[in-house]
Amino acid sequence: MLIKNIYKLLFVFIVVIIFPAEASYKITVHDSSNAYQGTTIFADTSSSPHKIVEVDMDGNIVWEYRVPSSLYKGKHGKRNSLNDVELLNNGNILFNIQLVGAYEINRAGEIQWQHMDNQMSHDIDRLDNGNTLYVQGWVDKGEKHVIEIDSNGNEVWSWDGMERYNKKPFSRHNFQGWIHVNAVTRMPNGNTYISLRNFNRFVKVNTEGQVVKEKIFGGKGGALLKKKLGPHDPEVLPNGNILVPLTAVNKVIEIQSNVGKVWEYNDPIGRKPSTSIRDANRLPNGNTLIIKYNKILEMDSDGESVWELVIPSIGRSKKNHHKYIYKAIRIQ
Repeated sequence: MLIKNIYKLLFVFIVVIIFPAEASYKITVHDSSNAYQGTTIFADTSSSPHKIVEVDMDGNIVWEYRVPSSLYKGKHGKRNSLNDVELLNNGNILFNIQLVGAYEINRAGEIQWQHMDNQMSHDIDRLDNGNTLYVQGWVDKGEKHVIEIDSNGNEVWSWDGMERYNKKPFSRHNFQGWIHVNAVTRMPNGNTYISLRNFNRFVKVNTEGQVVKEKIFGGKGGALLKKKLGPHDPEVLPNGNILVPLTAVNKVIEIQSNVGKVWEYNDPIGRKPSTSIRDANRLPNGNTLIIKYNKILEMDSDGESVWELVIPSIGRSKKNHHKYIYKAIRIQ
């Protein structure tokens, strides 16, 4: 009997080592009367394989998709992680793997569409006409920073920034690519908003690729390129205001045309780590969903936290420096 029990204990020990427990999602704040109730979808890169999860307000997983290793194609392979995850109108999920490509899956995990591009990064959107718009954030001057393709993968539109920015002080600037575009949004009238991280700008581009409007963060002139504010994934709100995380200074601001800043959230830990806040979405009830490193926060208009999810397994060690929550969306 003793030997039999020992074998049982060894078996349990082996199972725990080979099949470790899944990462838990800890809800540290939940003000149910003020939080926008629904589920939240995000990419969890804290373990292998990476997975896309949908959790309820209590942190329980209601749906998940473990990304097969076979999807990490090309020379970059598993060094890269999931960037953007989008819920499509047909209920499918669109996501991209940085420097690999994009996939659309149904809720059963079956691939419905794919497009390989070893320069793809940061942001991908499915347009109303069925086309797909995405960015290439790490490319050099003269290469395409934004690309639109049709359902067959044929390029139908692109933007390289050369007409406007191939001049001083921009022409010789380079940090993780020339412009390091990190977000793109197509508006109903055909104009395209593009986030230029290296140039501290959020610009509006017309269908001919001409910059027709710029929002400059941190002042004007060449000196501003030395001020790393890091605009990241700005969002044009229904009222026309712009909600933008400034990653390098760890804050989120809302800007109104001809008025300036009308709302601001400053992370309490200060300016570091510089890669903390990467995404912010305005919810229908006026709250703001903020994504920072290992947390997803829902803040009310007064900056008070009404919901908070934490992934405890994401730490700040050198081993885990590439693991973080990149984006998240709330679904009602």
